Amino acid sequence: MEGQRSRGARADRRRELIRIAYHQLAERGFEGLRVRDVANAAGVNIATLHYYFPTKEALIYAVIGYLAEQFQVPAAEPVSGENVSALEELRWEFADLRERIRTAPEQIAVLAELHARARRDPNLAAALRGLDAGWQGYLASIIERGIREGIFRSDVEPFQAAEAIVAQMKGIGYQLLSDPDPVRADRLVAELAEQVERWLRH
Repeated sequence: MEGQRSRGARADRRRELIRIAYHQLAERGFEGLRVRDVANAAGVNIATLHYYFPTKEALIYAVIGYLAEQFQVPAAEPVSGENVSALEELRWEFADLRERIRTAPEQIAVLAELHARARRDPNLAAALRGLDAGWQGYLASIIERGIREGIFRSDVEPFQAAEAIVAQMKGIGYQLLSDPDPVRADRLVAELAEQVERWLRH
């Protein structure tokens, strides 16, 4: 029992360090992310932080995993029911993006920081490709189902279409980082959703 509590405490402390680094990365960018500041914010010394994360890079990769977890938590109310169509599911993806931009802009900020850094870090770039692959795979599965249901065009290549949609969604998120106007965000996401739907159906 004591060993279980000890392991649980270590897991909690590790997650707290990751969470702090995640928020500092969102607020300060890579240039402002200091492992010593992360340790201070967590109330531990730098040696304790290095016990969990021997290098700054190890902490950053843990942040990627944390970010992936955040993206798996719906920001908008999921569609439900036995006969949810692929079109309804795709529309929900845009509703979720709109809500995520509004309520969790730090997710977009961290993703932008990671991608900027990945230009000079091949290992980080590979990790981010893995993150993107999960998102693109999910969207591709929706498009594939829409083709089977006769909702989307049969000549659409699902994975290429998904890659294009992800790129456009990211673009809106990145653009709104410097001008987080909720009215503008709603308009841009709505326009993109309409364009994508028209493209996939005609």
